[in-house]
Amino acid sequence: MASDTTTIWQGIEVTTPASWEMLRFGSRRERGACSFSDEFAERLQLSWAREAERPDFERLISDLRAKYETEYADDPGEDPPPDFLDLPAYDHWHGLVIIEGEKHTTRAARYFPETQALVEMTFLWEASRDDSVEHKVLQSVKVHMPSERQRWKAFGIDAEIPGDLRLSACKCLPGDAQLSFAGRRSLPSVTIRRMAFPSVWLKEPLGNWLLNQLPGRSRVQTRNSVATSAGHSVEQIVSIRSRGSLGFLLGLRITRLNQACLCPREQRVYHVATDARREATRLVSLRCECGSLLAPQNTF
Repeated sequence: MASDTTTIWQGIEVTTPASWEMLRFGSRRERGACSFSDEFAERLQLSWAREAERPDFERLISDLRAKYETEYADDPGEDPPPDFLDLPAYDHWHGLVIIEGEKHTTRAARYFPETQALVEMTFLWEASRDDSVEHKVLQSVKVHMPSERQRWKAFGIDAEIPGDLRLSACKCLPGDAQLSFAGRRSLPSVTIRRMAFPSVWLKEPLGNWLLNQLPGRSRVQTRNSVATSAGHSVEQIVSIRSRGSLGFLLGLRITRLNQACLCPREQRVYHVATDARREATRLVSLRCECGSLLAPQNTF
C-alpha cells in the first residue's frame, strides 16, 4: 500500500491503509478484538483468540455459509439471496466472500501454530470490494512471539516495554493518546503519553511542566536533562512518594522516573512515567519520527 499504517496491539501486527484508524481495541492478550474505520464507515474487524489446536476451517466456512442462508430464508425482504465466493488462497488464510446486493463482506481466518493464535479478519465493503487491499492487509498480519520485550504501535506511539507488563488502560482523544501498563501486582507500571499542539497548551519550560505532573506529596530526588541519539533533549525527574500514610516510616515507597521530550519535527510532546518499588528504572524504548527517544537501562 502506497500510504499505510502499521499497528501492533496485544502482539498482533497488521498494516492497513493510512485512512483506516483504530477506534475499538481489546484489552486482553488472550482474546479480544479491534476495529478500524475510515471517515465514512467501519472497514475492518480484527479478532484473536488463543487456541490449542488448529480449527476445522472447512466446517467453519460451511457453517458460516449456512448461517447467512438461514438468516435470508427467515427474512428475505426485497433483496436477492446472498451469493458466495471462496476466498483465494492467501498464505494460509481461509475464508468466504459474502455478496448481498452491493454490499460485500469478506470473512477470513488463519491459525498461527507457533503462538497458538487464531486470527480472524472481517472486511466490510459498502460498494465495490477491493481485493488487492484485502490481500495486502492479510499478508501483513504477524503474531509476535512472547519474549522479554513486547512492542506496541498505535495512535502515534511506538514503544517497547517489558514482556511481563499488561495493558491496564488506554485513552485516545484528539491530539492526546495514552497507554498504561502494569505488572501482576500493579508495580512496576508504565504510562506513555503523546500530546499534540504544544504551541497551544505548553506555556512554560518543558521541565517545569513535567514537575507539575508529579503525584501529590512527591519528593524530588534528582532533576536533569539528557540528549538522545535523535538529537532531542529529554527532561527527567526522579521522585519518591509514600505508599500509604506511614509508608516512609515503614520503608514503603514508590519511585517514579518522569521523562518528557518535545519532538520538533512532529511537534508532539512525549511523556513517560515509570513507577517502581525501589530504584528509578528505565523500562521503555520509545521512538519518534526522528529516531530513538528513550532507551532502557537498568537504573537511572
